[in-house]
Amino acid sequence: TLTDFSGLGTLAPFKEVSVIQRRFMPKTGRFQLFGGASVLTNNPFFNTIGGVAKAGYFMTEQWGLELNYFGLTTSERETTKELRDIQGVATENLVYPKSYIGLDVMYVPIYGKMTWFNEKIVPFDLYFSAGYGTTNTQSGENAGTIHLATGQIFALSKAYAVRWDFSWNFFSAKGIDGTQNSFNNLFLTVGMSWFFPEASYR
Repeated sequence: TLTDFSGLGTLAPFKEVSVIQRRFMPKTGRFQLFGGASVLTNNPFFNTIGGVAKAGYFMTEQWGLELNYFGLTTSERETTKELRDIQGVATENLVYPKSYIGLDVMYVPIYGKMTWFNEKIVPFDLYFSAGYGTTNTQSGENAGTIHLATGQIFALSKAYAVRWDFSWNFFSAKGIDGTQNSFNNLFLTVGMSWFFPEASYR
């Protein structure tokens, strides 16, 4: 039983105490494989969904390279059918993507933690990426594409994580009538990541 508390007055205030922890899931020198589902959020004429696969490598905690592949399937919205059948609009000239493949540079400037219903602390990384690739359209054209993205990686363990991603693809392609137009595709993707080899703290 403690009886002498005279030394407590010399302790530093809590506001001056910093807790420094290693990253729960270090990324330097590790590969990341990702698989998930994606939906195109900004096309008023078509419903586009698909699967996404990513493979990346991190040189440091903040910088990495990542290869992206989107395999997509598309169906007409009711609005598009009405435009064609009732209004006589040539909807075949509307361009939509069938797939995308490209390479990104990833930048991870923010590492943080959040609570899950006050039951668990979940570490996460907030990242931004930019790159270039090719969008294959329904007409068979392979259009050069600028790809920008942001998202978060929520670590479940030192090897597995939940990841969401919001991607913007910008490209120029020809319709059936040969007219060249610019297109913006905004994809929301959610899935799981696997990091390897086994993590070792630096």
